Amino acid sequence: MYLFSKKETLIQNITFMAIMAAINIVISVISTLMGAVVPIVSVFFIIILPLTSTVVTLFCKNRYYPIYAVATIGLSMVATMWNMEYTIFYVVPSIITGFIFGLLSKKKVNGIYSIAIAAFLQTGITYALIPLLNVIYGTNFIETAKALFNVGPESYVNYFIPTIIFAISLIQVGLSYIVIANEIRKMNIEPAQNIKNNWVLPLISVGFLFIALGFTFRYLSGAFVTIFISLYFTVASLVVFIKSKLIPSLIVLGGSVILSIILFAVFYPLINEPTSFVLIGLFPLTNNISTIIVSFLIKK
Repeated sequence: MYLFSKKETLIQNITFMAIMAAINIVISVISTLMGAVVPIVSVFFIIILPLTSTVVTLFCKNRYYPIYAVATIGLSMVATMWNMEYTIFYVVPSIITGFIFGLLSKKKVNGIYSIAIAAFLQTGITYALIPLLNVIYGTNFIETAKALFNVGPESYVNYFIPTIIFAISLIQVGLSYIVIANEIRKMNIEPAQNIKNNWVLPLISVGFLFIALGFTFRYLSGAFVTIFISLYFTVASLVVFIKSKLIPSLIVLGGSVILSIILFAVFYPLINEPTSFVLIGLFPLTNNISTIIVSFLIKK
């Protein structure tokens, strides 16, 4: 399709960026309007926001990106002036994340890693903007969001705020990758499943579990989000392992699921909530250790 092709001239770049900026503005307006009525619909539109910025980065020259970014942010603020916090909290991070993800794709960074890096960045920016919004609008952004979704004060949801933000960021970037995957292949960028060593991703996942263990006694929210990150790398490693070694991977998956369920059932009653939720990390732990061992045994 001509629309999704490299833009060489200034006119081509500006025209394409104008179309993507217009799409962003329409998404911002619709999402802002729907957010007050049907919040879950607003979440859907939020998820697709980084896609336009990723597409702009892939097909346009990098030197023109600031024009697109400033135009999108400025016009979105004007279009949603009755609720500009939407632009600050969602549009700004998506503009940055989309650019970084597109840039990583251009540099032929493996899809699994580029998705994770972009999601980390999106989470960090979004989480950092919460205090700013609280100061600007004199409100508690988290409590307002909880009220929209009818979440009671007695729930443990505050412990999972970073995890929820990272999960949404991961879905956003993952969706962008799925949509542009075909174009990425045309640009000779290796697919996300192309990992040379089956033990690399499990090792990364286990590393995040050790970080989660350290967070458990000091910052429980940090423990939950790092366990979720570990789960991401676990799923990615399973995809890689299944494609290369189907039967061993299925054995590892089945065994680790059974073992983690048994261990969870044994230890969960012994630990107070919400700390007990860290036991979810038993699945990536057992799965990744098994994958590493099996990978080395198969090599031998």
